[in-house]
Amino acid sequence: MQEVERRHLARELHDDIGQGLTALKLNLETLARGRAGVALQTRIADALETARHTIERVRQLSLNLRPLQLDDLGLAAALRSHLDRQAVLGKLAPHFEIQEAPVKPGAEIETACFRVAQEAMNNIVRHAAAGNVWLRLFVAGGRLALSVRDDGRGFDVEAAQRRAAAGESLGVVSMEERVALAGGSLHIQSAPGQGTVVVASFPVAEGVETEAQAAFLRRHGCHQAQGYLFSRPVPAGDVDGLLRTARAAAGR
Repeated sequence: MQEVERRHLARELHDDIGQGLTALKLNLETLARGRAGVALQTRIADALETARHTIERVRQLSLNLRPLQLDDLGLAAALRSHLDRQAVLGKLAPHFEIQEAPVKPGAEIETACFRVAQEAMNNIVRHAAAGNVWLRLFVAGGRLALSVRDDGRGFDVEAAQRRAAAGESLGVVSMEERVALAGGSLHIQSAPGQGTVVVASFPVAEGVETEAQAAFLRRHGCHQAQGYLFSRPVPAGDVDGLLRTARAAAGR
């Protein structure tokens, strides 16, 4: 329910308030090109700067609530967009890599992935004093994994976990809770002077085809059911009967 509310508020900020502010900015820019006196031009310039700043703040609030790219373009595009934006803010060199992933992870996993990346990137910009940040989305060992790494100052992980347990730092706790609720696991590796790596991994649902697998099946007119390939669509309940018939015909 919380994510549904976040999505609704983000859309309202973007579509209603954001567009209204953009219209106001355009009107101010039109006035600024006119022949008003110096005093009025100064006030128009101040109002225009306020409008631009407010538009950026609304955009940031909308992204923090729920990235619209997550709904419109998918997880990879949302991660790339957020990485690039945060890299500009933190004067970081961004590095993005995506390997073959499930066609469409569940909404809960997509949201958890993005929130972990969001919190990790916020920490890098605010605390790491890093020069580079690497973000990877990949599949390994049957799990969808997200990795966020930096080359900054690093920190004592055990000390940070103690602070989190004492309620002094909610960032780590928030990441752990989100990942756990999505059925995943979170690992943080860091040490003073050695940068930080945050890895969140989630089980890939059985039967979910990768894009390459789906393309292969379409190309060859195959249909998959319970791990077997058939030349026509087969309801899951009919698989065992078809296999018994095939084995009998083969004399097995």
